[in-house]
Amino acid sequence: MKLGFYTAPEMAGGVDFGCLTQGFSDAASGIRTLEKDLEGKTYFGSYEGALSFAKELKGDAKAAVVFTDGAGDENRFVRQIASILCCPVVGGGAARTFGKTGEGFCAGHGDIAVCVITGGVSCRAEKQNLHTNILEECTLELSGSRIVTKINGMDALAFLREQKEKCGFAPDDYERMTLSTMENVNAHLSEADGIVKSGRDLDEHMLLRAVVPGAYQETFEKFYQDTNAMVFGCAGLKAILERPFASSCAGAFLFGEICVTQDGSDFGNLMLSRLIFE
Repeated sequence: MKLGFYTAPEMAGGVDFGCLTQGFSDAASGIRTLEKDLEGKTYFGSYEGALSFAKELKGDAKAAVVFTDGAGDENRFVRQIASILCCPVVGGGAARTFGKTGEGFCAGHGDIAVCVITGGVSCRAEKQNLHTNILEECTLELSGSRIVTKINGMDALAFLREQKEKCGFAPDDYERMTLSTMENVNAHLSEADGIVKSGRDLDEHMLLRAVVPGAYQETFEKFYQDTNAMVFGCAGLKAILERPFASSCAGAFLFGEICVTQDGSDFGNLMLSRLIFE
């Protein structure tokens, strides 16, 4: 089975399990596949169907690759499937800019796509947070799970603009500064009509963090240099690359990333995540 990424639906026939990517580290279009052929089983459909699928295969699972496509409630689902499979669970959100949920996957349709990898292979998962400058711990006031109204008692939009000004970032720069969970998985914030929204669920206590200009590019490039790896990077991070670079792996830029954590896996944004086959 071939796993990979592509930039246009007509290229999907070149992979057995994959999704749309927003280009590559050194090219705006094309297709990239993992060199290694893998044994595994796939599912495209509903969240509940995917959890039942995982329960049937949990004894054989070496790892799982999960692709989302904008159906929402990703954090709950990722935590649940990781707790069932008890193996590395990685992946991300299809970089779909057209159509409807499910059209970002290479085959089938539905809210979710899952590939459980079986057979004689060993896997390990890693994540990288490029926002290494941790500025402070914050207390958030939320409206629902993905809207923040106040940060440390201050209007959220005003707080973020003030902090970005201190770091020399533009007021609308939501890629170089962000909030993360205590397990160092980022959110990707945005603003519309004065409301600050997130691409993942927010917690009441999070870390305010920023990239260090001139320091993150080298780390970025190194993460994509492993021919035995499948890399799930954020399209938002691609936007702040200081220069394009050649990659030796099947590395994508997606709308959300699934990262390993101490307790399993979680859905985040502005992250680098990868699965390495040994």
